Amino acid sequence: MDGFAGLSYEQVVREYGQTVASVCVMRLRSRADAEDCFQNVFLKLLRKSPNFCDESHLKAWLIPESPSSLTRKAATFRGR
Repeated sequence: MDGFAGLSYEQVVREYGQTVASVCVMRLRSRADAEDCFQNVFLKLLRKSPNFCDESHLKAWLIPESPSSLTRKAATFRGR
């Protein structure tokens, strides 16, 4: 799987997981919600398997994806 800028999925999670987790925790301030957000981001990465030409593009996708996941989660809560 070289679609992740030459990295395996596991390498992406190890390399960028802390950054994504930090963004989620800072925005949500709830550990449980942040864990859901983290999982959503990496699940979306795995399902979509976008092809990145280098790690800067991968990171540029991951970081904004974290707030997007948060926005969808907030909309779900408002709809309840």
